[in-house]
Amino acid sequence: MIALKNLDEVVQLIRSAPDVETARTKLMKRYKLTELQANAILDLQLRRLAALERKKIETEYKEVTATIKD
Repeated sequence: MIALKNLDEVVQLIRSAPDVETARTKLMKRYKLTELQANAILDLQLRRLAALERKKIETEYKEVTATIKD
C-alpha cells in the first residue's frame, strides 16, 4: 500500500539509486519499512501496479487487515 500511495516517488527513488542495495536502504529509511517490505516493493513488477492489479492489492490489504484485527 505504501508503494501504491507514493508510486511516483517510489519509482523515482528506485530509478535514482545506483544499485538495488541503495534502493532498498533508501526505501527502508524514507518509509520506515522492514527489509522484507522493501524487498517486496523492489520485487513488484510494474504491471502489478496497473489499475486491475492495484485493485487486487487493495482488496488483499483489506482482507489481511481484517484478519489481523480478528
